[in-house]
Amino acid sequence: MHGGKMRLGYFYPLYGYFPSKDDLVVAYLEERNRRFWALFDSAVNKHPSDPKAQLRL
Repeated sequence: MHGGKMRLGYFYPLYGYFPSKDDLVVAYLEERNRRFWALFDSAVNKHPSDPKAQLRL
């Protein structure tokens, strides 16, 4: 782990919140996925009857 601290520098504190690097990556990807679908749902809900307008963000 000390080698990771040296290479990652300021990212090292993030590892304290997660049991492993894999868990950190999974958490990041889950949050990114959640934000994507929130944006997608927002665009669709703004124009429920206009598919072309739903594609414009």
